[in-house]
Amino acid sequence: MSQPVTATPPTYGTVDPALIANLRAIAGDRVVTAPAVCLQHGSDESYHPGQAPDVVVGVTSTEEVAQVQIG
Repeated sequence: MSQPVTATPPTYGTVDPALIANLRAIAGDRVVTAPAVCLQHGSDESYHPGQAPDVVVGVTSTEEVAQVQIG
């Protein structure tokens, strides 16, 4: 008989402060690390367990998206 599978969210290391500084150079005050905001962006209506991000970046253009992906 097989064992039930339980989903445990993965744990990750801490975010490098230099990464946050680079993101802030791109998006300024639209880079948020507040736990409450991160929790809001880490869940949806699906049945999958949520995982809050360490940082949320509110980009306003395709250029910023490209910069964030490279950054």
